[in-house]
Amino acid sequence: MSYFTEVRVDSAESADGDMLEVVWVNGRKVLNCSQANYSFGTLYEVFRRTFNQVKLKEVFFDKVLILGYGAGGTAQLLRKEYGFKGKIDGVEVDEKIISLTKKHFPDGFRAADNLYHSDAADFMRNAHDSEYDMLIFDVYVDLYIPDFFQSPRFIKRLHSVLKPGGMLIYNKVMAGRADKQNADDILEAIRHTFFDGAVSIYNFEENRMFVARK
Repeated sequence: MSYFTEVRVDSAESADGDMLEVVWVNGRKVLNCSQANYSFGTLYEVFRRTFNQVKLKEVFFDKVLILGYGAGGTAQLLRKEYGFKGKIDGVEVDEKIISLTKKHFPDGFRAADNLYHSDAADFMRNAHDSEYDMLIFDVYVDLYIPDFFQSPRFIKRLHSVLKPGGMLIYNKVMAGRADKQNADDILEAIRHTFFDGAVSIYNFEENRMFVARK
């Protein structure tokens, strides 16, 4: 039956008061809130397509940071489809998401070597410079990135924790008219911080992916 309809198997209230639901759909468990997907589905496919665009299998990287870990789909993708054997640090602010991930998505939970229950801004303040080969940014409240995480100041901090030659992958959902201006501002901040020629943009339906090399 779950191949044709969504079947709810668990739920919890998120830190911001939204309802989190684990559902069976198309033969697979997914973690959703009212407006966004935290696990497989479209988000998973967007990152797969982005990794293919940057020819990730040809890129050497040993340590990855994922801000906005969700149910661990991106980390699991790196492990299973791209054969990544290095270290993954995940950061997730919502304790309920971490709990549901541990219970219903054990492969995603275990894909991280360290999964930190922390606000991404707090984590970044304490992160070491030049520590990561790849940084994946996917921090959202529903479909919206909090303002601070779109600021030039925060983009500079992302840059500083990357090793020379490191890669930033920044996911921006294009959900409404205001997102066009927000995306332009994010791109300007990334280009100002990273070398202009090292910035690529990939558009996938409702997602715009910014990829920059330090």
